[in-house]
Amino acid sequence: MISPKGSQLSPILLSLLNTFEATLSERLKKIVPKDKGDILSLSWMKLTMELLYEIHCDIKNLITELDLPVTDWDEKWMDVYLDISVKLLDISNAFTSELTRLIQGHLMLQYVLHKLESYSPEQFTRASSSLDN
Repeated sequence: MISPKGSQLSPILLSLLNTFEATLSERLKKIVPKDKGDILSLSWMKLTMELLYEIHCDIKNLITELDLPVTDWDEKWMDVYLDISVKLLDISNAFTSELTRLIQGHLMLQYVLHKLESYSPEQFTRASSSLDN
């Protein structure tokens, strides 16, 4: 339970925090790969991005459900939340950019394979000799 020592929490707040922490713990356990080789796999990265997004949404929902006026927020915590939000957006943009690049590369390979299938052996020989020159 994340709470300062000696603080008294209402039953509703206690329930919200317990639910949030249980969900957070479950999501973080899912991020841990079963095998070290899975860390750089596309499926693990996709799962991790989905879970990070869900955790971010959980935090946003927790803040909303706590119903604290913005004036009660510690400036430090607001900065931390906004900083994490920006970093999550940067990571999402980097993944999107990389996936777009991979899709374009795959499309180019499909085009090249299509062109190679339509060429005759004589055309391959001419193309090869023109590359050698």
